[in-house]
Parts: sequence; structure tokens; C-alpha cells
Amino acid sequence: MITLWRAEELPKNDPLSKFALPKGFPFLVVESEKSIEIQEHVLLYLHEKFVRGKGRRSWEKNTAEAYAYDLRDWFAFLEVCEDESDENGNVGKAWDAATEDDYINYREALQDAVSPHTRQYLSHSTIRRRQSTVENFYKEAQKRD
Repeated sequence: MITLWRAEELPKNDPLSKFALPKGFPFLVVESEKSIEIQEHVLLYLHEKFVRGKGRRSWEKNTAEAYAYDLRDWFAFLEVCEDESDENGNVGKAWDAATEDDYINYREALQDAVSPHTRQYLSHSTIRRRQSTVENFYKEAQKRD
């Protein structure tokens, strides 16, 4: 299961505090019976987009959280895609094995998705933002190889 976690603030006297994520910064974690694993590629993307170059004090909390939730939904979609199981027996598709067909299926699934908050179909702007987040995530991943 993939979930969104938020960074805790390190004590000011901790020598690593100046390198820590800002308090409340969102990141994704895959939790299983055997382990908890930070989705490093997502964390790096979010950090690059919202902290690096802007500073730890001026990152956009709500927007960063929206992007994190968008990517969580994409990864959750990939978890239910049939592919093959990994060494831990997890079924689904790895993010770096996703295809254009997977993306198209995701886009179509968003058209039928209902917001848990409004109980209405997702708005066109929400769907566009989610698609844009996924697209930008992959563009950045390609830049990094």
C-alpha cells in the first residue's frame, strides 16, 4: 500500500537539521507486511520542484501536497495494473515499466472517478492537474535517466 507521509522537524541542535526536509513536507512510502520503503524518485522530484532553488522556508505546502497526492494516486493505479510480481510477491507494475497504454487507461479511469470530498465526478481542472503532475514526473525522471 502506498501512503503519503509528512516530514517531522529535527531539533534545532541536531547537526543535520539544516539538511532535513521542511516540517510537513510530503513524501510517499510503500508499506508492506515486511517493510516500509520511501519512494525516493518521488521524493527527489518533489524536493527539486518545491524546495531546491526556493528554500526550505518558502515552499508551497498545499501545492506540494496536491502533487504528492496526485503521484500517490498514479502509483496506486499502477499497483492494480496486472504485470508480474516482484521478489517480495507484490503484484502490479513498476513506475518505470509503465507504458503509454497505462497512462491512457489512467486518464480514462480519472474520467469516472468520484471525489471523496465532494462526492461528484472529478473536475476537468483536477484531471488536468493530475495528468500534468504525472507527465512532469516522467519528464524529470527522463532527464535524470
